[in-house]
Amino acid sequence: MFNIRGSEWIIILALVLLIFGPSKLPSLARSIGQAVAELRSGVRKAQDDLEGLAKEVNPLADPPPVPKKPAPAPEPTQAAPKPEQEPKAMEEKKDDNVILADPDYPVDA
Repeated sequence: MFNIRGSEWIIILALVLLIFGPSKLPSLARSIGQAVAELRSGVRKAQDDLEGLAKEVNPLADPPPVPKKPAPAPEPTQAAPKPEQEPKAMEEKKDDNVILADPDYPVDA
């Protein structure tokens, strides 16, 4: 965020120690921590308010979920009859010098 390196932090901390003294550093750190916490909660509240306003202005931005219809029950059927002859996976075909051969056909190598 601020792109401050380690050596720069050391210089800043030394200046704070010289300005406020070692006795006031704990109370200073505590007050800075409380200020940061209040800032974060304020930002979070503002974001929630803006999201609420956006939903009021455009209710279709986040539509409610549509209930799903139950799937129809499958009708009882008989097993499909087997065909008398199963089709071959690959047929021999000659087309423009392209040959697709039957996998059971012996090939001379």
